[in-house]
Amino acid sequence: MVNSLKTTENKSNSENLIFESYISSASELSLEATLDCGQCFRWQREASFSNFDNNCGANGVVKILYRGIVCGLPIRVWSDGASVWARGVGTVEFWRNYFDLGRDYGEILLQFGSHPFTLAAIEFGCGLRVLKQDAWEMLGSYIISQNNNIPKISSSIAKICVLCGERIEFDGTEFYSFPSAETIARLKESDLRQTGLGYRTEYLISAAQKVAENKLKLDELKNLPTNEAREKLLQLRGVGPKVANCVLLFGLGKLDAFPIDTWMEKAKKYYNNNLDATKFGNFAGIAQEYIFYYIRKGLRNKKQHPTK
Repeated sequence: MVNSLKTTENKSNSENLIFESYISSASELSLEATLDCGQCFRWQREASFSNFDNNCGANGVVKILYRGIVCGLPIRVWSDGASVWARGVGTVEFWRNYFDLGRDYGEILLQFGSHPFTLAAIEFGCGLRVLKQDAWEMLGSYIISQNNNIPKISSSIAKICVLCGERIEFDGTEFYSFPSAETIARLKESDLRQTGLGYRTEYLISAAQKVAENKLKLDELKNLPTNEAREKLLQLRGVGPKVANCVLLFGLGKLDAFPIDTWMEKAKKYYNNNLDATKFGNFAGIAQEYIFYYIRKGLRNKKQHPTK
């Protein structure tokens, strides 16, 4: 049950409510693990908590604070160590669904077996959730992600959003929405080169045109079996298995999709080079994200790693 801290039914945005509310317990949702694990590129961690001094949750202390924008809805989310709170546009229900808070992750994680590396990844990523993100934004973002690192991906996406996304002011901050497929489809390659996409520019515009012209209907892919949806995505220029599986997992809700990138290739050695989706069943994508987060961030300062 959601316990509201405060709800302001301010319709200055004409269509959307501005709310401030409790979202979940901090044990149920780790903002750091969920927003820094590499599945999304638009969230920014904020260093200053000054705007929250007088209204920051039950404990009166902000320990971690992020801002982001999803489907054109800006928001700030923060944790006081015990609970997660949010102030944003939309509804509490929308954001709880975005953070996948209606799913019992405790029960799912128990299904992943007792391999020491998997258990270590689950412990390190406690509270990590696979977000329910916009399918077009994920397709565009993961086309940009090819042979790229997360800071550069985030930088390019931010530049594209400023270039042709919708500017939205909220809470004293400028936010920019991810441009629609129709908007990007109208651009010339020269328009996008300034955002640092390089060769990915033509792939992004090509995919946008397919979506804008209804030659690729992303909503219909959600209702297809994962293998069939994957085949449709692989027909796009510049989309290979890794990009297709990321779009399936993060944008289309296919929790059995299992992206393999360079970090997951590194993780294979801890599983005797036998790491695939079949080990984790219908929720392989959730397991993948815990393993990915652990191999990328959790092992940095460890001298010994679980291997059996």
